[in-house]
Formats: sequence, C-alpha cells, structure tokens
Amino acid sequence: MSIYTSQEISSLLHYSMPLPSPSSPKVLIQIPSFVFALIGFIMLWVALATPAWQVTFARELLQWVQNGLWITCQTRPNGMYTCTWMFSQSDFDFYSSPDVSHYRTPAFYQWQRTLLHIFLSVQVSVLIALISFCVSNSSNVQKSAVIVFTVFMTIATLTSFTLLVAFLVLSHMVEYRFYTVSVSGIYEKHIGYSFYLALVASIFFLISVAFSIVYLIRILGDSSASGGLQRMAKGHQSQSTAYTHNSRDDYRMATSNDVLDPTFSFQVASAASILLANFFVFIGVITPAWQIAEDLDANRYVQSGLWSYCQTGAQCWYIFSDNLINYYEKVDVCRFLLIGDCRKKLLRTPYFFGWHYAVLTLLLISMAFGMMAVVSSLIGIFKPMKLRITTIIYDVCVFMAWLLLTIGLAVFMINAEMLESKYLIGIKNTFEKTYGYSFYLAGLGMLILTFSMMIGVILTTMIFFTRGGNAAENAYLEQQREKEDYMATQRSQMATTQYYAPSKNTLPRGDLLSVDVRSVSPTSTAFLPHSPGTHGRFIPVDRGTDTFTPTTRHFYSY
Repeated sequence: MSIYTSQEISSLLHYSMPLPSPSSPKVLIQIPSFVFALIGFIMLWVALATPAWQVTFARELLQWVQNGLWITCQTRPNGMYTCTWMFSQSDFDFYSSPDVSHYRTPAFYQWQRTLLHIFLSVQVSVLIALISFCVSNSSNVQKSAVIVFTVFMTIATLTSFTLLVAFLVLSHMVEYRFYTVSVSGIYEKHIGYSFYLALVASIFFLISVAFSIVYLIRILGDSSASGGLQRMAKGHQSQSTAYTHNSRDDYRMATSNDVLDPTFSFQVASAASILLANFFVFIGVITPAWQIAEDLDANRYVQSGLWSYCQTGAQCWYIFSDNLINYYEKVDVCRFLLIGDCRKKLLRTPYFFGWHYAVLTLLLISMAFGMMAVVSSLIGIFKPMKLRITTIIYDVCVFMAWLLLTIGLAVFMINAEMLESKYLIGIKNTFEKTYGYSFYLAGLGMLILTFSMMIGVILTTMIFFTRGGNAAENAYLEQQREKEDYMATQRSQMATTQYYAPSKNTLPRGDLLSVDVRSVSPTSTAFLPHSPGTHGRFIPVDRGTDTFTPTTRHFYSY
C-alpha cells in the first residue's frame, strides 16, 4: 500500500481540481457573461408574465387598464384587480355566448400572440446558452460550448430587440393605440413597465454577448497567436537583415501569412461593410418611396419621402421649396380628424411634418459618422502604427452611425402610423399608405451596420486583449530596435578605427617631388610609406607640424 505525504496529497488535489485565479479570463469575462444572461433571462420572464405593456387611465371609470401580450387587467374602483387572459382565439367570445354578453371583454390581437410566441423562443435560446455555459467547464468541449453560448445569445439578443421595435410600431398604430369607453371617452395608451423590463433584459443580453465574444476570441486567439508568433519569430530571425530597410507596411505585406491576416481581413471587411451600408442608406434618402399609396380616384401612384413628394404623371414637390407645409401641425384636430378644412388642405397640397426634417437630419449625420469610421479604418490599414487609436475611433463612429440610424427609422415608423401620415386623402375616398423600397433600403443599411459593430468588437478584442493581436506594431518596433542596434555597432566600429597619421619626417616633401609621377601606376604606393591597411583610407596632407587635420582626400593618377 502506498503512503503519500501531506505535500503530495495537496499537490494531487491542486492538480485534480484546478481553481481559476481571480484574474483569469474565465473569472473576468466568461462568468460576467453568464451572470448578465441569467439576469436578463429572469427579467424577461417577469416582463412576459406582467400585463403592463400598454397602460391607460380611464377617467370616466376611474380605472387603470393594462394590456399585455396574453393578459389584460383592470383596477376596480375599490382598488382590486380583475384580469382576463387568452391562449387561443376562442377563449372568450361574448358574441356567441349570451350568458356572458354583459361582460366587457378586452381585445387580443394576432400580433400579440405572435410576439409572445417569438419571445418564448428567445427564452429557449437563452436557456440553451446557459446550459452550454455549464458544459464549458469541461476542457474537452470548452471551445465548442463557448461557441454555442455566443451563437445562441446573439440570436436571442437580435431577436429580442427586433420584437421590441415591432411592438413599438404596432402599439402606435391607430387601431391599437386608443382605449374606447364611450363616444366621448377615448383614451390613449402609453408604454408600461413590462416593456421597459423587456428592454433592460435585452440590454443585459447584449452585454452578455459582448463578454462572450471577447472570451471566445481570447480562447481561439491564444493558440493561433502563439503558433503564429513562433513562425514569425523564426522567419524574422532568418530575414532580419533583409527587412532592415523596409517600412512597417512592407513588413506587413511580407508576413501576411501569419497572425496579421485576421486583423487585416477584419479591417477591410469593416470598411467595406460600412461603405455598403452607407450606399443603401444614401439611395433610401434620395428616393421618395418611403410611403407609397395608389389613389384610385385620380388613377395615380403617390410616393412620399423624407424631402420629396412625387405623383405619377405629375410634378414632384420638395421640402426645401414648398411654403405650404406644416399647416397641419398647427391644428391639433388634424392629427385625429380628416374632415372639413383639414381634408381640403390635405387634398390640395403635399405635406411635410417636423419629423420629416428630424429623420432626414438623423440619417445624414449617421452617414457622416459612417464615413468617419471608414476613414479611420483605412488609416489603420495604411498606417499600422496608429492601429490602436484608429480602432477606438472606428468603434465610436460605427456605434454612433448605427444608433442615429436606428433612432431615425424608429421615429419614422412611429410617426408614419399616425393618422395624418398613414392615409392618402383622395377626391372621394381615403387610401392607406404602406412602406416603400426606400424605407427597406435604409433598414438593410441598419442591419449591415449591426454586423459592422460586431466586426468592430472582434477587431478591438484581437488588438487589445489577445496575444499577438497587434503583431504588426510589435514586429515594426522589433525591426526598429534592430536598426538602432546595427547603427550603434557601426558607430562603435568607426570610433575605434585608427587612421594612419605620419609625421613630417616620415614623408619628406622633397622625396615626394623627386618621384617621377609618370612612372607611378594608379595602384602603386611606391612613393608612400608602407603601412598595412592604408588602402582606401585618408591620405593626410603634411602641414609642417607634428599634427595634421584630415580635411580632404587626394587621388594620384596620370
């Protein structure tokens, strides 16, 4: 039977059960990612379980009315709640049941069911990600588990934000925005705390995705960077003299097969994606098809844009020259009633509102930030010494471009569902407007900017948090140090070189003049005192003193 000492037992326990250090990437990056995902998971369940997605106060009944995705609650005058929920379309149909015809049933719409079902799929995706975190503790499947966590959390985050935007748009539509009690009692619904809980949960999901991407790149970059740096070091040692005259950009091209490839590729991809996004947004801005409608009374096709208003077979109005606009914003009743003077005015002239100016300004500023991000990315490509600062500028600019573009599209969608903007007033009838290709082009640009932000996160992680991520700068600095060492060696050798300095008696002036110059060959040194190593050195001039000053070089020839 083997007997182990206390030191051996402690070493075995330490080997068999390793604990992460407080400064390890797992503690600093992966565990916070899991914590944020778990908090968002819980908060989203609370948001789905509560009814306060749309809230209004009916003054006639002295009741608070809360509409959720699957439940609607009302407060009694004495403060008690009464709630109604639905799980299918036939849950509560008072039209076909005379026993409950005196009940006032809330309305549940198909889009509420759809959003609820997709939110539940988001929760399933987050649950799979949380399970993969537990599996990642096994070293055999750590990389695969981290990839699964990142992928499912990214899907959940993008889907959650998309659902929140869809809820904002649908809840601001005319048919879902108001709560009707009587002919005179129409109350507008507002966003409640349940929506904001879902928004905070989505933000936590986004933070979790950022941490998980950093941790994933850290894991994948450590092994590849170490191998690439070893190969680069060997190649740099064998070709150090060949690169002493090259610039850093030449070194980047010479070592493009190593760890510089991912950084360079991500830089090019980021610049190209933002240019593509700006192209789509620019086409969307200059075209008028943001809202389209077909006027059957006049047999015309109408396109309403951010700054232009065009009709088939007629002229186009421009926001910069039309002096008949903004009449409708001065008359509050025109926002809800399309009769009388409002109808006549809408029928006679196209209309631009203040939010048209706001959306146009936001999109132009967004494109400006996009171009700044492209310029910073190109500077980082051609000036790698400034790679870190250009990456930071790129991240800030691309985030601002995405944020302003998203806000602009959200403002447009909300206001486009308002009554005065949603319908086209014809000669006899009213026609509903729909979204045109210009709006969808701008939306496509926003999606491309989202991927540009993800590329920026990956690029920032590679440069600042992975070993060898900034290998181009390190290689250039090493090259400069080698140049300095080489120049220092040359200066030291030149300082230790002793020039031949004869005195005035060593080479008499008369002996030099007595030599027949025509008999001396160009390489002959018969007239000079013999000294080893004098070939190619300074030939001093005799000053008649014991010292000399080498000021020029004399060549003796025919």
